[in-house]
Amino acid sequence: MDDHVMHVGHSVTMRSVAEFHASLLSAFDQGRSDIVLDLSDLGELDLSFVQIVEAARKQIVGAGRDIRLLRPAAGPVAALLMRAGFDTDPDAIDFWFHGDLSA
Repeated sequence: MDDHVMHVGHSVTMRSVAEFHASLLSAFDQGRSDIVLDLSDLGELDLSFVQIVEAARKQIVGAGRDIRLLRPAAGPVAALLMRAGFDTDPDAIDFWFHGDLSA
């Protein structure tokens, strides 16, 4: 099956995370082989976004499928991840930064 590219909007915060979560669940329920998150427009976020993605990773991988980012985290996404300590775990670095913190 083809990848399902999910374009994440400009803002995912506590106020809008339920909508993002519903979209992610819908993509998962469609039975696509992989879910690819496009974060290129994401400029306003908080840890609720990271929590939903981390939970989705566990669920999707547990179902024998994959989720990944279209491009490594950058800008506000990378800044939040660094503040939250996601730059110290090799698995998180692989997922969020495609294995390269220097980007």
